[in-house]
Amino acid sequence: MTLPACGQAIFFCSQVRFKKDPNLLRGTLAPNTLYSVTFLALGGLSSATNFVPFRQIKRWSWEIYWPVQAFAAWVAAPIVAAWMLVPNCFGILHQAFQSEAHSVWLALLFGMAWGVGGMAFGLAVRYLGIALGYAISLGFYLLFFTLAQVFHFGQMQPPSAGGALAVLGLCVLGVLLSCLAGQRKETEMTLEVKLEAGEQDYHFPKGLGMAALAGLATLFLGLGTGAASPIISLSQEALRAHGGAEIWACLPALVVVLFGGFVTNLVWSAVLVARNGYTKQFLGEPGINPMRAVATSGDTLVDFDPLDPSTYDRLASSTLLANYFFAMLAGVLWSLQFIFYFLSAGSKSEPDLAAKMLQISLTLIFAALWGLAVREWRGTTSTTRVLAGFGLILVAAAALLGR
Repeated sequence: MTLPACGQAIFFCSQVRFKKDPNLLRGTLAPNTLYSVTFLALGGLSSATNFVPFRQIKRWSWEIYWPVQAFAAWVAAPIVAAWMLVPNCFGILHQAFQSEAHSVWLALLFGMAWGVGGMAFGLAVRYLGIALGYAISLGFYLLFFTLAQVFHFGQMQPPSAGGALAVLGLCVLGVLLSCLAGQRKETEMTLEVKLEAGEQDYHFPKGLGMAALAGLATLFLGLGTGAASPIISLSQEALRAHGGAEIWACLPALVVVLFGGFVTNLVWSAVLVARNGYTKQFLGEPGINPMRAVATSGDTLVDFDPLDPSTYDRLASSTLLANYFFAMLAGVLWSLQFIFYFLSAGSKSEPDLAAKMLQISLTLIFAALWGLAVREWRGTTSTTRVLAGFGLILVAAAALLGR
């Protein structure tokens, strides 16, 4: 998902106003700090919880439930949110396409580039687990984001030299410690422990590469929303005319950008599904979920009932429906981070950089807690866990200083 994820918890619709007010991102949280922090915490929790529902999916391959959650996260949820919160949302999109089609297409293309990062982030968590996947991916993102600021990439306001060096240093050190913990974890965990932790595919080198790609590609989300500035301007006018809150003005732009990300992931998933012959899994043919925690390696026997013939060579109908539900729930949880992020603005027209960085820190904390809850560090030494903890602290500190 992305950064969603990683989140994913970050995007730069504020770039649209950045050009008018370069000091916009130098502010603080909304006047009611408790109000803002509460919503940012909820956003961080929803982002960090994104991958947890995957662990409830039975006998489905990763390539099957990934496009299902992608549809919920990047198509269905953004459209519903924009339709509910922005007056005449579809009319705005149509008008923007008629008047400045090139901007809309550019936003879509940037969204497709960002979609590569969403795919990479999903693989990073698959190969590294929730705690390490988030820590390393967000560490790389903060590193690339700070470098982008330093070199004025995307017309972002450059930070002070000292501040940039501090953030870069914390990011590099945090990622290095997390990588060291990841390497040690790979050698310390037995196959049985990996299966019980839902990390059947744990592979540090692959996960590291995917985390780096995810961190870099997340920058395209900001470029996409920047290219969609005509859509945001029209949305602001509509919201003002109807007495709505301008914090929702970026939602129609997100519909375009995130749809581009969905297209990338859909094509990639379709290629994998066709190549591996997994198509029938959408209708109930059994597979193996590498992120499902199991007691033994007999994952294919999960949900097998010797008294129910329907479970012999296909999933029971209830299980198939449950799989779709959990996959879509994961997507909805990912998308909720944006709603909570906007709500954190309070009386301001939109959140600022302080809010974005705080949400990253909170996402890291919740991801670490989920890692403990699902016992991702079981079987590792105390040294490995300490290294991972210090890496997480440094990356979170970098996020807080990054504002």
